[in-house]
Amino acid sequence: MLAFLGCLCCLVLPASFMQAETTVTNWYCDIVMCGVRRIGYSMSKLGRENEGDDAGKEQWYEKYFVFYWCVTIKYLIPCVLWFILLYVIKKDWTTTKTVNGKKVAKYYGDYKLYWQIIGLLVPLSGMIAFVVNLCCCVTEEPLDEIEFSFEWTKATDEQLGIVRDADNMGDVPEE
Repeated sequence: MLAFLGCLCCLVLPASFMQAETTVTNWYCDIVMCGVRRIGYSMSKLGRENEGDDAGKEQWYEKYFVFYWCVTIKYLIPCVLWFILLYVIKKDWTTTKTVNGKKVAKYYGDYKLYWQIIGLLVPLSGMIAFVVNLCCCVTEEPLDEIEFSFEWTKATDEQLGIVRDADNMGDVPEE
């Protein structure tokens, strides 16, 4: 795992910066943290003050949280999952038992073949469901761009799930 992170930091990221032909800040925001930075800030905005002089101002910890969250989500978790997968595959292929004086491969805890097939059907059915939904369920989901902007805005009643009663203008929670 350290070799993966070392290659990423010493080879891939410097090569990426040289190819980007932009400033370090733009490269960091647009390439290194692409896809996760905006989500990190939209999550950190949830901890901002809603009232008073500090309403909507970026807190001191947000940039550190966003860096930690982005590195973890984009680089560390995929690396760890990849090595767990490789470890399991290696363990499956190198485990042996002795039968009649011969070494024989021992797969999946020496379960019978039909249990292995059933165990394979569960993730395969999930993958099939994923692919079918990619092709069949293609209705567009409306996205509120304000939730993912870097600037803080006060939450609207609709975002909070509050419906105003026309008669007495009281707050009625949406059901």
